[in-house]
Parts: sequence; C-alpha cells; structure tokens
Amino acid sequence: EALDQEVSEFSEARSIEMAPNADWSIPPKPTFAADPTGVDSAIGLEAIGGESGSGVTSEWYEKNPKAYRSIERALNQSIARKEWEKALPLARELLRQWPDDGRGNGSLAMLAMIHKQLKQTEEERDVLVRLVNLSSDAFDGLERLCEIDEATGKLDDLAEWTERLHAIQPIRLDLQQRRAIASEKREQYAVAVSAWKACLDLDPLDVAWIHFRTASAYEKLEDR
Repeated sequence: EALDQEVSEFSEARSIEMAPNADWSIPPKPTFAADPTGVDSAIGLEAIGGESGSGVTSEWYEKNPKAYRSIERALNQSIARKEWEKALPLARELLRQWPDDGRGNGSLAMLAMIHKQLKQTEEERDVLVRLVNLSSDAFDGLERLCEIDEATGKLDDLAEWTERLHAIQPIRLDLQQRRAIASEKREQYAVAVSAWKACLDLDPLDVAWIHFRTASAYEKLEDR
C-alpha cells in the first residue's frame, strides 16, 4: 500500500509538471463490498466509466466537471458508446489542458481517432502530425499518416513517415514495400534498392516481383 501511494504521488507530480494548467484533482477511491458469491465487487464503478456505484464517487465527478479526470472519464464513456460528436469537444478540452500529450492513449491520439471516425481526414492529419512530432515512437500515428499521404500524393511527407517507421520497425514487409515505392516515386533509387532488398529478406510471397522491382530500381540508379 505504501508503494502504491508512492507511485501515485510520483504520477501526480509528473502530470502536474507536464500540464501545469490542468485541473489534476483526484476523485475519492471507490469503495468495495463483499459479493454474496464470495467475489469482491466494486461499488464505485464510475471511476472506470461504469454507470452504477457509490454516491460519493459519482458526486465528486458532478462537482468537478472541469477536472482532467472528469473530462477523461466522460470522453472514454463517449468513445465506448461511439458517440463521436459528443466525444469531439471533450477530447479538445483535454488537449487544451495538456497541449503536449504525446502518449499513445493520450488526448492527441484520441482526438485523431475521433476525427477519423467522423471522416474529417484533414483535421485528423493535422492532429497526427502534431502527435508524431511529440513522440519518437508513435507507430500507429505514422502508419496512419502513410495511408493518408499515400492516398493524397504527398510524396515528400510520405517518404519522411516511411523512414521513421523503418527506424522503429525495420522487419515488416508491408512497411518496406511502402518505403520502396515511396522512394521510387521521389526518384530516390538508392533508398528504393535498399528497401526492396530488405523485402527479399522478409519472405515475400511474390519473390519474382520483388526481384523485378529491385532490378528496375538498380537500373534507374545506374542511369543517373
């Protein structure tokens, strides 16, 4: 229990340091009661997004609607219910309180996901760019940016995302193929050759096609 308290205090201090303007008020811990079957069940289920629970916990959220944890709880509930229009302003409010939240499950990541569900691709892309510029290992964000920029022909940006993905996960065949094709489109044939050769080491189904693409990239490289 002492260790849990120490970890909680450290987490709280870290949160305040990262987002000093946020309201980091803490809700009371949910109470527990013995289940008639012998299995303990939480009364304060609101703390994790449930609907039923102790009046004390529920009352805290009602009295502290601007607290980060209250907004985060409401956002998680809206996402669970797929209420995307309702979730959007909640995610924006979390981001206002913590503008540099580059966590994989943080407000930027959630906001990007909400924009995607609402088919707001430009807004989604803006949020994702902000996210990957805050995090060195935002794999999902980089992968989604590749999809968006490949579809819209943003080749320079696509090349950047593929190189960053390569640095994180160099042994995925689909990423190496995307990296190779993006490099060819930008006439960066040395990179394309490297990527196609990497594909050959990753057991592709169509080896002949990979050999053909590698040879074509080599030929264009030599012609330059």
